[in-house]
Parts: sequence; C-alpha cells; structure tokens
Amino acid sequence: MAEALDRPVYEATIQDDDTVQVTRDGVVNEYASMNDAIAAIGRDARALHRPVKLTAIDPHSDQPQTRFIVDVDGSVDLDTSASTKTRGKRSAGSRAVSLDDLAPSATQEPEDTEVPDTPQSLEAAAEETPRPDSSVPEPHPAPEPAEQKTPPVQHRDEHRSATPRGSAEDASPAARSEEPATEGFAGWCNRTLNMSLPPSAQERQHRAQKLDADQRKVAERHVRQRIQRPLESHRTIAVVQLKGGGGKTTTAYHLAATYGRIRGGNVLAMEINENQGTLAERSHPVQHERTTLDLIRNLDSLNRRVSDLVRFIRPQGDDRFHVLAAPPEGTDRSRVDGTSVKAAHELLQALYGIMIMDTGNSAQASTWKAAVEVSDALVFVAHNREDDFDLLRATVKAVREAGYGAKIQHSVLVVINTATNNEQRLERITDYANSENITGTVVVPFEPALQEGEAFTYDDLNPGTVTAYNEAAALLTDQL
Repeated sequence: MAEALDRPVYEATIQDDDTVQVTRDGVVNEYASMNDAIAAIGRDARALHRPVKLTAIDPHSDQPQTRFIVDVDGSVDLDTSASTKTRGKRSAGSRAVSLDDLAPSATQEPEDTEVPDTPQSLEAAAEETPRPDSSVPEPHPAPEPAEQKTPPVQHRDEHRSATPRGSAEDASPAARSEEPATEGFAGWCNRTLNMSLPPSAQERQHRAQKLDADQRKVAERHVRQRIQRPLESHRTIAVVQLKGGGGKTTTAYHLAATYGRIRGGNVLAMEINENQGTLAERSHPVQHERTTLDLIRNLDSLNRRVSDLVRFIRPQGDDRFHVLAAPPEGTDRSRVDGTSVKAAHELLQALYGIMIMDTGNSAQASTWKAAVEVSDALVFVAHNREDDFDLLRATVKAVREAGYGAKIQHSVLVVINTATNNEQRLERITDYANSENITGTVVVPFEPALQEGEAFTYDDLNPGTVTAYNEAAALLTDQL
C-alpha cells in the first residue's frame, strides 16, 4: 500500500438514525449508511491516487479514538503509524462509528464512476487537491517490524473465529464477563488483529443480561421436565383450606391449567364443596349447567369412557383440562356425600391422569374427608393474611386428626401474596410450614384480577405468577 495522505482530513460519525456524517476538511456530507460513506471515501482515494486517512471515535471503548486508512480499492486498514489520542464524548444525538460498520461489504467492488461536478461532494473536493508531482520520487517509508504488520480489515461475514475450546462454556460467570471483547470496535480488533482488548461496560451489561436470560431458560426447562415426568398411574391432589375465600379455587384452577398446558391434557379439576362453590362461575362457560351432583346421580349408567362425560364436564380451551363443578346453592345435596365422592373418584381416575379436587370449608363434612382420603398429595393454601394463617394451622391440625398426617410430608403450601406483602408474616408462615414437614412453600405474587372474583384467564397472568404455579406443580409432581 502506498503511503496515505495526511490531507484531506476525514472523520465519520453515525447518527442515531444510522445515517452517516463524513467531515472532509470541514465540509460535511451525509450518507444513508456507512457502506455508502466508505464507498465515497474510496472514490476520493482513487481520485487522489493515494490512500486517505479516516478517524473513527468510539466513546464506549477504552481506546475512544482510532485511525484507519481507506485504500483506493475501498478496503479499510488500521493506521498503526498514528498514536491514539483520547477525545471527549460528543453530545447526544449521535454515536461513534463501529469497526463492523466501517468494514466494506464483501460483495462491494470499487466502481470506476465519473466524479460528479458537485462543489459540496467529496469527489469534487478531491479534484481541488493538487496531485503529487509524479516526477518527484515518492519517499520510501522505513519498513515496519514484522510483528507490527496488521492484516486488512475484513467484513464480519468474511472473518468468523470459533469460540476457544473450554472458554465460554467452562468459565465461571465472573470470568466470562471479563473475557476479551466480541462486540463493537474492541471486538473487531480482537477478531481481526488477534488482540485481547477488554469488553466495554456496555458489552459487560449485555453479557450479564444474556447470562441471566440463559440461566432462567435452563431453570424453566428443568421445571417443565419435572412437571412432565411420567407417572406410574393416576394421581389425585386435594386443595385444602378451611377458610372460605382462602384461595382454594384459584389455586386448583391454575394448577390444573399448568398441568394441562405443560403435560398435555388428561387433567380434571373437580369441585367438592358442601356449600356453593365458585369454580363454575370463574371457569370458561359452557352450554349446560350440569354438575358433580348430576354425575353422581348417573353413575350407574356411565361406562369408563370419556364420551360418557361430555354432558357433565366443562372444557377449558387452551388450558387443556376439564372442570366438574359443584352444584349451586339450593340444590338437593343429600346425595353428595363421602361415599358418592369416592364412587365418582373411582370412575374418573380411570379416565384422567391427574385429578385436582377443590374442597370445601368444613373438616367435619364427609366430602372433605373423602377428598383427603383418596388424595395422593395435598396442597395447603393461604393468603398472606393473619386470619388465613390461623386457619392454615387449623387445616393442618384437621388433616392430622383425621388420621392422614403422613400425607403432610407429601404436600405443598401455596401462599398468595396480598397488595401489602407483609414479609415478616410470610417468613412466619414459611417457618411454620417447615416445622410441619410440608415439602415446600411457593409464593404467588399479588394479582389484582385474581383477587376480584373475575373469570380466570391464564394468558393474562403476569410472568411471575406463571412461574410460581409452574414451581408449585413441579414440587407436587416430585411428590407423586
């Protein structure tokens, strides 16, 4: 390469809208992209018959100002003859050129285009610069040491370096954040010139965000795999809390939806309530009003086929599970007792892989005792409120007194946070669960829609709420 000219002086700045301002000896021209700007500077170099120098400024780099040489063929090279100087940051509204932007496209070839006669163009300005006298021999610069010789800039598609074996995958998160830069100007220098420049603060932030996202994905995948674990046979889960309005129906519905969406259906949420329940009101509507009572009345005529249940169940669409609701208030409930609940359970367990029972509020009711008896695991529920905490303790005591204390070791506690989010009480509730050998406690974030008695819409849940129900389902599946 011939010696580059010190004049004219070029500086390139990329604006926020990705247009490029190129300043040539104080004359400013704008281009739609950096490729267009480099092509114009390359045409200047051809018109001058010599390479020209270009200054790029990157305020995010530890080396904010860097000089390049644009040759007559439009290629870009690092100018190692100039010392790097530090320049202050420019005002808002523009950002510094990056090396990837500076590199010309691999398919871009120099064009022998006629220089337009426009006074403000770079090409026209180049014609005004006297050409070197060809009769005077050009001085020969002293040869540079071999180790300082740098390869020409390559387009990002032309130069891809493989990740060194045992680096990114094996390094700790802290060490990975300090690995040589791969983004922006520093990353380009590392790839092209085999340097080891550190990452900028912006790239460290990008790495931390990516690491956090990757770790979340791995954790979410592990939780889904736990929920999808094959079960040896049918499993029944009873959701219990002696307080009315304690979150049993909300928890039963969303656990069923979680199993339905992640395991793929074959899930039933059955409401067993000695009083009027709310599962029918808050689940997806159907064209019939038949309930658990109607199913029990027709047990003798039903076979072990899902088609026989179409008249009684309520499909929940994308949530991929069925609801069997309790009868409304005023209905003759004399036939809904513990014996009939067990009979219905015997039929339904042959048709569903997982059954979640939404129980009532009385530990003395035969239906409540039957649901706890046939269950393989229990879900205790409590809002983060003092009265819920009191009745949570009463519920655990009732399970023990009914003779099912061993099932507490295969149970999960779901705490539904309130708007006030009392951390001290939450800690006391968690400590109590641990003292009772409950397997684990999952805290569901406060969801206004779930507190106001509206119809359930799983897709409207906040991500944190979905994550909490996923974790609760995974803990439950571990116990099954």
